[in-house]
Amino acid sequence: LLTDALARFGDLSRQSRLTNAVRSLEDFTEGISRINVTPLVTTLVSLREKEAREARVFYETVLEQGIRWIREESRVTCPFCEQTIDAAGVIARTQERLVAAREIVNLRQVARQALEAVRQAVRSAAEAKGRVEARVRDLSKDEKDGLEQAIKSAGDVIVSLETATREEILTINIESLRTCSSQISQGSSILAGLSRCRDALLGYLSSLPSPQAAKKLLTVRELLERASQIWPTIFQAQASFEEARKRVVVAQ
Repeated sequence: LLTDALARFGDLSRQSRLTNAVRSLEDFTEGISRINVTPLVTTLVSLREKEAREARVFYETVLEQGIRWIREESRVTCPFCEQTIDAAGVIARTQERLVAAREIVNLRQVARQALEAVRQAVRSAAEAKGRVEARVRDLSKDEKDGLEQAIKSAGDVIVSLETATREEILTINIESLRTCSSQISQGSSILAGLSRCRDALLGYLSSLPSPQAAKKLLTVRELLERASQIWPTIFQAQASFEEARKRVVVAQ
């Protein structure tokens, strides 16, 4: 009777497979949402604008030393080329160059930090993709209909980001970053596709009978199976006890 009652639940492991797939898909989607390329792009744009304006290599120590020579020696000639100079004007211009150089150095540092943050987020999303692919393989053909393609589409963007962010800040392609960012932004077709697949899996889950009811029936069946296994031992013990009782009567 219990077996017949459990038959209506079908494959009892299906509940677990669907639940695991939903969770891993949610983790993957969350991992994608943590990829924020905007700070990196903003910093790179600002950095390249400043570098284009300056368009020269700065040697901060040399500039500082030159200012010191001019001031301390009250020079009216350049300490490098020995040409006549306007000392005040040269000092002012050199100080401006130092400010610009320091801004560029600071922006490069910020850009490196932003780039590393994107790299870490992309690695995390790639790992989540591997986990959800493993879970999806356990689903039936109907359950994973469209899901594999949705994961692949998102995975292709992650691969593109991995490729783009292998470059250093001087050579990284800003337009590639912008393109990838738009493909996985909120409201994008890729995230919408993952969301639809998640809803479909939840629909399959909601159509299954209550797992709690199945668990109770399984527990009862397990107890009955254990009782049937130990009953011969109990019966033998009862027979031995009765035999021993008779011997006690005879002995007395």
